[in-house]
Amino acid sequence: MLKSKLFLKTYAGIIACVMVFAAVSYLSSVPWLRDLLEHQEERTGRVVLDNVYELASSAQQEILAWQESALRMRRHDLRNLLQLVETGTGRLEAQNGAQHVNAETATAILLESIRLAVDEQGNSGIDYIEEEVAARKVILTERLRRHLHETRIADSGYLFVFDGGHEMVIHPNPNIEGVNVRELLNPISNRSLSSELMAAADTPGDRVVYKWDKPSDPGNYIYDKVSWVRYLPAFDWYIASSVYRDELQRTGDQLTARILAIHGLILIVTLIGAYFFLRRIITPICRLAETATRVGDGDLSASTTIDRNDEIGILAKAFNAMVARLRDQFHNMEHRVAERTTELAQTVRNLEDRSRENAELTSMSERLLSCSTEKQVFAAVTQTCKALFPHDAGRAYLVDSDDQLQLAAQWGNNAHLVPEGPAPSCTATRFGKVQRHVPATEASRCHQYHDEGVASLCIPLQTEDAMIGIIELIPTIERGEDVSQVLDNRQPLMTTVVEHAALTVSNLRLRERLRQQSIKDSLTGLFNRRRLEEALASEISRVKRYGGQVGIVMLDVDHFKRINDCYGHDIGDKVLSNVGDLLGRTVRREDIACRYGGEEFTLIIPEADTKGLRALAELVRSRIEAMDLPELAEKVTVSAGTALYPTHGQDVHSLLKVADIALYEAKQTGRNRIIDADEVLPELSPKESS
Repeated sequence: MLKSKLFLKTYAGIIACVMVFAAVSYLSSVPWLRDLLEHQEERTGRVVLDNVYELASSAQQEILAWQESALRMRRHDLRNLLQLVETGTGRLEAQNGAQHVNAETATAILLESIRLAVDEQGNSGIDYIEEEVAARKVILTERLRRHLHETRIADSGYLFVFDGGHEMVIHPNPNIEGVNVRELLNPISNRSLSSELMAAADTPGDRVVYKWDKPSDPGNYIYDKVSWVRYLPAFDWYIASSVYRDELQRTGDQLTARILAIHGLILIVTLIGAYFFLRRIITPICRLAETATRVGDGDLSASTTIDRNDEIGILAKAFNAMVARLRDQFHNMEHRVAERTTELAQTVRNLEDRSRENAELTSMSERLLSCSTEKQVFAAVTQTCKALFPHDAGRAYLVDSDDQLQLAAQWGNNAHLVPEGPAPSCTATRFGKVQRHVPATEASRCHQYHDEGVASLCIPLQTEDAMIGIIELIPTIERGEDVSQVLDNRQPLMTTVVEHAALTVSNLRLRERLRQQSIKDSLTGLFNRRRLEEALASEISRVKRYGGQVGIVMLDVDHFKRINDCYGHDIGDKVLSNVGDLLGRTVRREDIACRYGGEEFTLIIPEADTKGLRALAELVRSRIEAMDLPELAEKVTVSAGTALYPTHGQDVHSLLKVADIALYEAKQTGRNRIIDADEVLPELSPKESS
């Protein structure tokens, strides 16, 4: 049982809850009860003092009442005496008259008689009252002493009485009675303790807290004591109580110990009850868990013997039923597992094929990104097809400038089995659709393949506006395989390859088209000024590295503004177009013909000298002059200026400037002629002309 994690966790939770409950109840009740009991003990001490005070006050009232009654009786006796004096006086006067005594003698006799009567009556009565009051006070003191000796506050607290002269009247210690206690000091304030008690009697709190020693620890004034004081004015008495504070708290300590004992008892009872309760609940659960472990380890013969009529019994019966069904199903499990294993293996192979195909497609995409020509694209496609279809053969055809399919690449051992090139009637060629050839079926449209008995898949490689080529795949068909199914399996992946290739070729052609548009003039088909400056800078750099010369010829159509004004801008554009076409056909392959701007043209002639440059310029001039334009009634002529690098300039700008100066001189000297830079700047050195 003690090894069960469920038992230990639950038992620990119960212990924690009980201890938390005990701690909360203790902290929320015990401090409050201790304070309550301490205040109750203080009130008890006050009540004891008040009772003693009331007792003394009542006795005082009795003595005062008796004294008042005695004095009242004495006054009555004195009044009777006065009446007797008056009666005696009358008799004495009558006597004195009969005896003929003079007045002075009679008066003296009368006064002496009164004095004797008063002394006898008055002195004896007053002395008696005073003696009786003193006797009664002594009796009160003795009664009060016995009562105070019998009275205790808490364990060792007591009451005592001292008078206004600091003389101890009643004290549990008889040795202190009659002693003046003025010199006893409060260790806290270092003042007379009796004076502080007298002062406390006149305050609302009527209490004094001070340090004192204990009989068990004499002379060690470290223990807190508290005293309450009441004043009895008739006797000039101070009735006080004194008790140690720890004794006032002792009841709280006892209650605390009792509460702790009760909590401990509750905790023990709870733990014992929880143990047996959890044992009753968890033992069958542990047995059920052990049975489940055996079943989990493969022992399907295991079953639980728990027989109860509660929820655990229902769980045990359900568990046994589940194991029985599992045991029945296990006999069919191996066959089903084998089937699932075969399916999983096939799925894994398919996933591996897909992963390999995706890797090859990614690699092909990276290779296509680095291609700069269409032949490189077809080479990348061929490499990818070899990797994706290692047992198949195929061919790649590229559409040439005459819209004819030319073999660009082939791979595999079966490529020779297929005739050279798709038939003209092939759907892939005519309509740009995928063409599948299945031997010996009417569905095939490539009839030249029937006799070959070879299956093939033709996928057109095309852009939105043009046919680029065709990729033809010749799969290897194993005996018993479904040809249509083989082609179905190959077609999606092959289509993806072709689409990537078509997109790359389309991008290359678009890039080339954009490049041509950025460097060629749309009207003449010649390179524009931007390309002129780039090409001339490149030639100058080449000459700087390897030596040699590069020449330029700058031409300008004569009277072009007059042609535009007289014949219209359409004819002017036609003149420029024809001039540009003639320049393109006249210069060599390595020469560069450019339209400089407006009606100006420039030729870049690498490896030229002065004589050859002038000869070329003259050839161009003469051919333009011989050009026949029916729309014009006059000949088209040009003026030209020539210059050589590094003879006439050290950079693009200076070289073009010198050629332009020579062209301007040709214009000024009659047009339709050629002026060399040496003719207009014979005095300039190469450095100065730059």
